[in-house]
Amino acid sequence: MKMLSGKGLRPMVGWRVLFSILILVPGLCLSGFVDASHAVMDINGTLTKSFTSIIPDSAKVISEAELSPTGTMLTEIKIQVKERVIAPELSVQKYDSKPADTTTGVPGEVYRYMFISSTNLEDSNIQSANIKFKVGKDWLVENNLDASSVALYRYAGGAWSKLDTAKSGEDGLYDYYEAATPGFSYFAISASGAVATTTTTLGSEPSGSTPGAWEGGWTARLRSWWAGGVVAAFLIAAAIALTLGRKPPVVKRRRRARSRFQKA
Repeated sequence: MKMLSGKGLRPMVGWRVLFSILILVPGLCLSGFVDASHAVMDINGTLTKSFTSIIPDSAKVISEAELSPTGTMLTEIKIQVKERVIAPELSVQKYDSKPADTTTGVPGEVYRYMFISSTNLEDSNIQSANIKFKVGKDWLVENNLDASSVALYRYAGGAWSKLDTAKSGEDGLYDYYEAATPGFSYFAISASGAVATTTTTLGSEPSGSTPGAWEGGWTARLRSWWAGGVVAAFLIAAAIALTLGRKPPVVKRRRRARSRFQKA
């Protein structure tokens, strides 16, 4: 059997190397455009979602299914960037009380505290960031709060700022909202307005009325009832008088006959 010499092997090795380069280089170039992401929940209840990259005009989303285990009541986080970022991450964590790092309180009654942080993504590179969340109707009722007063607050610069929040829908259990944020930090869902209620007790003024207005209305009602009673009593007395003044026809005929007999 004829053996190949070293000179014969070199061309074959060269072609193999060149073929490998032609296959691998396009694959490496394309790998930068692969849209891959994965979400992980740690033992502390913090959700971290990683992306291979985010490019402008291509929104990235953390879904309700991924956010639900955090207990934050968030239903979606959607972000868009100005310039491409490589290997960004977003982390979401719930707080049971006001975070120690915040020095001021949130206006109103707080429903949820949370912390949303980013890695390899600066706030200055965020084109838009929208946060969707839901609030239990039973919580609003128990705390006598108006659904229209619910808002998302963001902690920045040592103070809580109310974000532009709009109600997007509702069902039998929840009211749904959406807010836009310029960046990530500590957040709080809060409601600051109470439902207007009116309770009236006989002889007392209803809440929110002008002092003395209820008394005047009550006096007017008494006068009206008194006048009606007087008129009704007068009508009843007149009816009785008319009834007693009328004599049955038989009695009248007897009296006429008796009068004629006496004249005769």
